[in-house]
Amino acid sequence: MRTKYDNQKHPDLMNLPIIPADEFLGVDNPLKTPAPTKARETMSAVFEDEREYRFCKKIIEQPLLPSSQYPKLVGIGIQTAVKIRKKLIAQGYIKERAVDSSGRGRSTLLVEATPAGIEAVDMYEKGGN
Repeated sequence: MRTKYDNQKHPDLMNLPIIPADEFLGVDNPLKTPAPTKARETMSAVFEDEREYRFCKKIIEQPLLPSSQYPKLVGIGIQTAVKIRKKLIAQGYIKERAVDSSGRGRSTLLVEATPAGIEAVDMYEKGGN
């Protein structure tokens, strides 16, 4: 990614030729997302986003971990994980259990999947493969 600083420090970079990649020849807009297929339509009915699926799947694979551990396991940011977790709870795909870990501070939130969450992951995987 070029920044204003890069352009000022290295003005010759702007003069480099642009060479099209073979894999994008004949493609109108390589950045455009592909049109939804039937599999993608099925998946979007279950999860709006692949991150939601990965989050729910990781909870199924590794249940009853503190909610703070899942963002790193899934590879997403903390704030994104909080939004996804709240959404999956509202959809009934996962549930939380508050457990007192010590006399001070907040309770630890342990997360586990519900039968509906397990079914949703199965539907997503069947629609995606």
